Amino acid sequence: MADGDEMDERKEDKDPSETYSSNGDENTSDIESIVDECSQEYGALNKTLDQLDACLNTLEERNDDLLSKVKALLADSRQTREELQQERLEKQSKAE
Repeated sequence: MADGDEMDERKEDKDPSETYSSNGDENTSDIESIVDECSQEYGALNKTLDQLDACLNTLEERNDDLLSKVKALLADSRQTREELQQERLEKQSKAE
């Protein structure tokens, strides 16, 4: 059991701040590495979101353009139908 006692003494001889310092440096570099990776991922995500936003804006513009064309087509169709109805009424009144 003397060997076990020697190990305990060696552990006690070490300065806890030295252990923390070496682990702290490793933890700091690990954290910095994780932060760098996250920053790159967030940058890529932001770029993708910007592209998606641009695509959605284009789609919205096209949708608005199509909507205005459909409304114009409906108005034209309504006007044509009213003119045809008016012509039919005139022909019916002349025939009578």
